[in-house]
Amino acid sequence: MENNQIHNISHLISKVTDSYNGMMDIINNINSVMNKTKMLSINSSIEASRVGTDGKGFAAIANDISECSDVTQNATSEGRKYMETLNECIGNLLGVKVADTAYYTIERIDRTLCECKSDIVSWAELECIKKYLKDKTTDNKIVGRFFEKTVEIKNIYKNIIITDIEGTILYAVENSDNVIRQKFIDKKWYKKVLRKQECYISEPCLDTLIDEQIIVYCMPIKSEDNQIIGTVISIIDWNQIIEDLKLVKVSELGELYLINNNGDVIASNIEEKIEKNLTESMSVARKVVDGEEYGYEIEVSNGEIKAIIGYARSVGHLYYEGKGWSVIIREIINNVS
Repeated sequence: MENNQIHNISHLISKVTDSYNGMMDIINNINSVMNKTKMLSINSSIEASRVGTDGKGFAAIANDISECSDVTQNATSEGRKYMETLNECIGNLLGVKVADTAYYTIERIDRTLCECKSDIVSWAELECIKKYLKDKTTDNKIVGRFFEKTVEIKNIYKNIIITDIEGTILYAVENSDNVIRQKFIDKKWYKKVLRKQECYISEPCLDTLIDEQIIVYCMPIKSEDNQIIGTVISIIDWNQIIEDLKLVKVSELGELYLINNNGDVIASNIEEKIEKNLTESMSVARKVVDGEEYGYEIEVSNGEIKAIIGYARSVGHLYYEGKGWSVIIREIINNVS
């Protein structure tokens, strides 16, 4: 989908809704005139009957008015049915649009996280890093220049760290005393990496050293005989993911949520919703947590569309299997109190 299509969805919703409401106003006005005409016809027939034979011509006109009113009534009734069908089609069309926006948003996040995984997997295979881990006296300038340039070019990285198998930091791009003093060996995720010998990707978490939200990637580094000799760790700037979400333009009253596999909000354009669980308040949140990958719901109040909710669950990208995150977008159509 083209970016301008995603960005203009709120404008599309507004235009279509205004056109529909305008047509319904016209039908309602015609119906009102028809009802008045019907009453006029009835009153005319009554008056004609009172004056007897002198009112025959007037009675004929009243009858013609009544027939015309009946035709108008049938036409407006048919028109209303068509408008109700159109209303349903509009709801489905907008539902698909909002769901597609959710889908392309989570896909963009998946691509970003997949690229980070691709990076760390390839770094773990670099001979210069393996040589550095095997021979601690080896000059690490080559490793340093490579990672420093990477962090400079890709602003999604806050830090890149090399550790030995004991979790001791041997190299870090950001190498302040607080960073270097860290030991990872006692962390559950580090032990999991050593045990499962595969890439680990965390949920968003608070880095207390910098007081910012981050994502941690950790990949074991293996020797030629397939023994783990250390790890490479990349610290991802969560704010870069937030910036991606800001590119998705919802309407002024629109709501956008990125939720984790438990239904907890990990990012949103509504700040007070962050860290709240949506599974109790939104049925679509329960659907994606249960594994449903894509869809939409239409909220209706008094026969009118109140809101469209589109959702999409991460299905991963290439060899990145995804985190089970989902994007939910709720677009307000009629702000019914």
